[in-house]
Amino acid sequence: MSVSQEYRLGQSLVWSNQEFSLADFVKRYELPQVVLVLGGYCGDTERTTFGRNQVLTLHTLRTTSKIVCQVPHSNAVVVPTSCPLKAEVIPMDCRDTKVTAYQLSTTYQKIKYVRVMEVGSTWNNNSIDTLKINDILQIKKIDSKISVLRCKNLTTAQDVSIYIDSTAVFVPLLDSNTYNLAEIQKKFGLPAKVRFLDKRAEIQMRSVPGKRKPSTSSTYLSDLGQMTAIEETQESDVIVTTVCSNLEEKVCLNVPTTLDITITVAEGFLRGDKTYQRVVKTLDKQLNRTNLKAFDDLDVYEHMNAVKKRMEEMVFIEEASTEVVERAREHLQRVERKKSKKLSSFERPPNYLPRQQESAKQK
Repeated sequence: MSVSQEYRLGQSLVWSNQEFSLADFVKRYELPQVVLVLGGYCGDTERTTFGRNQVLTLHTLRTTSKIVCQVPHSNAVVVPTSCPLKAEVIPMDCRDTKVTAYQLSTTYQKIKYVRVMEVGSTWNNNSIDTLKINDILQIKKIDSKISVLRCKNLTTAQDVSIYIDSTAVFVPLLDSNTYNLAEIQKKFGLPAKVRFLDKRAEIQMRSVPGKRKPSTSSTYLSDLGQMTAIEETQESDVIVTTVCSNLEEKVCLNVPTTLDITITVAEGFLRGDKTYQRVVKTLDKQLNRTNLKAFDDLDVYEHMNAVKKRMEEMVFIEEASTEVVERAREHLQRVERKKSKKLSSFERPPNYLPRQQESAKQK
C-alpha cells in the first residue's frame, strides 16, 4: 500500500458526532482504533501537540511506573522506575549535602561511608596524595587520641587516616554501592535522597548509532544534583501513529492518556462495521511495514514489538504535573513530620574538639 493510499484510507472514514476525551476513550474501548482529533492541544513537545482534524491510529495502551523526584530549587520531575542508570544513596536523616571530617567525628558519627568531594589536606604515611575526588571511603574508626578518622579507601583498597581538622569535604552515603531506582526502592524504600553521577553512561544510553542524536537541550539526570525520590506513581500512555499523506511526516509517539484532546470515532466503529474493522487492521499493520529510513529523525522508528521494547529502554525525564507534585509533597511532609519527632539516628552531639581548638584551649 502506498503512502497516498494509506492517507486516502483514513480520509474515507465517515466520522460521527460523538465526542470523547482521550482518557475516557481508552478506558472504555479496546485498541487498536482510528480516531479524529476534534479539539487539539499545543504542548511543550511534539509528543504532546496535536492539531484539529488530525487522524490518529491508537495502537496499544502502555502503563509505566514512574518515581516523582524533587529537585532542589526547581520543579519536580518524574523518572521511569525502570531507569537503568545508577545513583548513590544519601542518608535521609543527614541534613547536610556535604560534610567535613570534623562533622563526621562529632555530629554524624553513625555515617560509615562517604565519597570524596574535595581532597583538602590528608595524612597517611606522610603522603598528601592518598585521596582523589570521587574516591569512596569506609570510616573504620574515630581515633580521638590523635584526632583522626581511620578509613579504608574502597576505590584503591588502601588504608588512609584523615585529620579531623582537615579541609577535605565529603558526600555522606548510606553504603559504598550505587543502585538504580528500582533497587533503591526495594532496598531502602521511599523517600530516598539520591544523586546520579555517571553522565557518560547516560549519554551512551541515549545514543543510537546511525540515528538521531539527543537534543542539546535534553535534561540529564546527572545534571540535576542531589534529589529526593519521593514516591512511585503509575502513568498511562497510548502508542500512537499519525495518518499522513507523506510517509516522511509519519510520526510514532507515546502520548499521555491525560492529554487534553477531544476525539471522535467513525460511524463504522459505533455500528461494528466490518469495513471499519478492516481499515483499523490495515492501519495498525502499517507500523510493521513502514520504511524504517523514514523514521530516522523520530523518537520511535521500528515495528510494533520493537517500539514497545525501545520505549521501555528510553529514559524520558519529564516535569511532573501540578497534581502529582502536590500529592508527592504531601506524602514527603507526612514522612518528615514522623521523623522530626525522633532524634536523627545520624546526628550526635560533639564530644571533643579538633586538634587546633584543643591546643588553644590548653594554652
